[in-house]
Amino acid sequence: MRRSIRSDAPCVVLAFALSACGTPTGGPWFANQALAGWQGVALGPVDPFAFALDPPEGFEDLPFSVVSAPFMGFVSGIFMGAFRIGMGVLDLAFSPLYVFPVLSPEPSNPFFEELEYEY
Repeated sequence: MRRSIRSDAPCVVLAFALSACGTPTGGPWFANQALAGWQGVALGPVDPFAFALDPPEGFEDLPFSVVSAPFMGFVSGIFMGAFRIGMGVLDLAFSPLYVFPVLSPEPSNPFFEELEYEY
């Protein structure tokens, strides 16, 4: 069956009405989440190398920590990078829906300083 233009009109009107909404802070309601998503996707591949150069605190207690701490940091960075990329993609997908909070983890060296992470 062919859909008529009249049946799509309420959806189009609703989409334009939602896109005109703003947050109480006055900015566009999807910009914070979209920027957090882009930042998560961009910083995800960097995590293995950042964790290898500066391993988390608990890795110094491993045996042969001079060798094992950077290696385990690299392995944990792979998982953290995959998590960060996945949550960044979800942030980008959910950015038009203002009811979802930012899902990406907060990076230690962010590109965008003005982002607000709500937990």
